Amino acid sequence: MRLLLPVLLSAALVSAQGYGYGGGYGGGDDNGGGDSSNSGGDSGGGDDSASGNSGSDDTASSPIVPTSSSSSAAASATGNPTSLGVTGGKTCPNNIMCITATVNASTTLYELSAVSSKPGWMAIGFGQTMANSPMVIMWANADGTVTLSQRQADNEIMPTVVPSPPRVATLDDSASEALAALPTFAFTIPTQSGTKQNLIWAFGSTNPGSKDASATLVQHDIGSSGPIILDVSQPVGVSGTPTASGSELPPLSSSQKLIVAHAVVFAIAFMLLLPVGALFARLLRTSTTFWFKAHWIVQFYITAPAIILGFAFSVAGVQQHGSGHFNDDHKRLGLVICILYVVQCSLGAIIHFIKSATRLRRPPQNYLHAVLGLVIIGLALAQVHSGYDKEWNAATGRGEVSNGVKIVWIIWVVLLPVLYFGGLAFLPRQLRMEREERQEREASGFADKRQMQRSQDA
Repeated sequence: MRLLLPVLLSAALVSAQGYGYGGGYGGGDDNGGGDSSNSGGDSGGGDDSASGNSGSDDTASSPIVPTSSSSSAAASATGNPTSLGVTGGKTCPNNIMCITATVNASTTLYELSAVSSKPGWMAIGFGQTMANSPMVIMWANADGTVTLSQRQADNEIMPTVVPSPPRVATLDDSASEALAALPTFAFTIPTQSGTKQNLIWAFGSTNPGSKDASATLVQHDIGSSGPIILDVSQPVGVSGTPTASGSELPPLSSSQKLIVAHAVVFAIAFMLLLPVGALFARLLRTSTTFWFKAHWIVQFYITAPAIILGFAFSVAGVQQHGSGHFNDDHKRLGLVICILYVVQCSLGAIIHFIKSATRLRRPPQNYLHAVLGLVIIGLALAQVHSGYDKEWNAATGRGEVSNGVKIVWIIWVVLLPVLYFGGLAFLPRQLRMEREERQEREASGFADKRQMQRSQDA
């Protein structure tokens, strides 16, 4: 077990809670908007760069002007764009979509390109989290036009259109390829200060089905959103695109750190403590009288504080981030497991402290206790899998967990049933020992072994 614990600590970076509509603790996502089809919109994008600069612009109240500026508008000259001070950056988070930025003194061209599948919509936002970050959301229409919508949300819910965004984004028709198998959507926006830009991104697979910039959006796919820091200081070649890519992940926010702590503590409780406590009861019962003390010390005195602490971390993290409590399957299953754990501990106490003086057989609650314990462990293992498979990237935007985490989970899930059900080989001996104890107790006239032991000690 000492060898397994460090590995489980790695696996622990898995069980984070789900995070509302936009799915991303510190890694926001969805949409952005305020404009319609290819008329070029009134979208938003005030942002904050990694150096703490935030770009604003006095065009917020300007009217929307149709445009068909070309992708070369950012360079706006023939010859080598680098010599004209044009820079940029490119990144392809999770190999889902690529974000290319081409920057000149006053305007930045952003191109959002699908990588592996046709999008329903693609979006970037200017900030570190979904909450309160100006977003630009774009999607293709059946007639080949593109809708640009600038939006914002104060929480992880579907963002709504911002009528007067801090920076107005303008659709670039000539740089967009709406009808391609893997489309590209492009827009220009006044350049923000700083060479490192805090961005959030999201990719949704369901098209809104309307040209209206305020159309309802279906939430982005799990694992298809997150935060990045895009380095836009890379040189731009003659082709007008950056010659090198540069991006990094921002540090974890305080709410993300709480969720990671939640994941670590619950992974230890669910993956290690609960199963080990059950194995003590199954494997040691017939070989030592210490089995029961080891069982309840692990299952109650060690596991209970871990579960309380892990639950508190999750509630505090969700509360601090502003996303909803118990609004997805992962959160709801976690609550169910915690409730079942309380029921299981109560049942164990009833079995141990309340005994019938006339009982001749093992009472039904003993069987219920054993079965419920196995159910809780099974749900707990599934909850850890849900955490690293679906919630981790949604919570942190860091992409999938390493294969090592997945391998450890698989090995442990296979090994546990082998150990537990292998312990059933001791069942005939256990039943024989219990039968002999019961006969001895009946002959002495005591309700249980503890009363008989106290009488002998007296």
